[in-house]
Amino acid sequence: MSSITLRDWYLVKRQLLAVLCHEKYGGNMISRHWRGLAKPLHADDYVQHLRSETFPALSKIPGFISASILRRNVQRGVEFLS
Repeated sequence: MSSITLRDWYLVKRQLLAVLCHEKYGGNMISRHWRGLAKPLHADDYVQHLRSETFPALSKIPGFISASILRRNVQRGVEFLS
């Protein structure tokens, strides 16, 4: 049994959002992704900032559909993709 990788999940999500965008707006989509690395001690603070500050600000942009956070532990700390 294989497990889904962070990149696999990202590709599936991107395809689903493209379909939703096309159905809702009948056109193209811009998809933005941020990648970050945090020390384990500060990882929860980073998630809290995204949820309390960044995502609410993004939701005010016309045409904005969704935002999510992917998180995984790596050797250098905690990696994020949002």
